[in-house]
Amino acid sequence: LLSFPREGFTLATDIRNRGNVGELFRQLEKICLSAGGRAYAAKDSLGTAEAFEKSYSTLPKFRKIADQADPGRELETDLVRRLGIRGRS
Repeated sequence: LLSFPREGFTLATDIRNRGNVGELFRQLEKICLSAGGRAYAAKDSLGTAEAFEKSYSTLPKFRKIADQADPGRELETDLVRRLGIRGRS
């Protein structure tokens, strides 16, 4: 349900995380979202929960299944929490 690949193009960049890179990333994230794209969650460290939610239309279905499988949220990772993948605790 949260698979990254889909038809289209992929652009990969490696930008050192220093200085004002956070602002640059937010601008790139907006451009990506406006083009119907999404960031590869496993490869970024600056993505936002809001952008992730906009990027994955199947997120509500995933959350329902995850809540049934792991109601105590014992299997959450920092990535899951940062991107709000399981929703707000």
